[in-house]
Amino acid sequence: MIGQDELPKASLFIRATKYSEGSHLSFKIASPAEKTKLGQRAIDVEGSEKGKLGLNKTNLEILVTALGSDETAWVGATFEVIVRETNNPKTNMKTLGFKILSASVKPVVA
Repeated sequence: MIGQDELPKASLFIRATKYSEGSHLSFKIASPAEKTKLGQRAIDVEGSEKGKLGLNKTNLEILVTALGSDETAWVGATFEVIVRETNNPKTNMKTLGFKILSASVKPVVA
């Protein structure tokens, strides 16, 4: 069983609200996805910023479609995101979020 202290801390996550709407960032996946305290997935990334990037359902689907369902094979892949307005499903309020640009996802070339 995974203990609470083993789950990633919120302070490690990259926040879209630090950027202005329309900003583009580039990332490289540094480690396989892991579960967050909310049961979602997050990946360690480096590039425009270093930290954890939470994956909502849409962004997770984009990565699975481009890179496959084996999350360990994602390490080293690169992608770009755009900061855009999105709806927070918990609060039903508008906020800024990251949208992975599907055409930018590049797998590791062996």
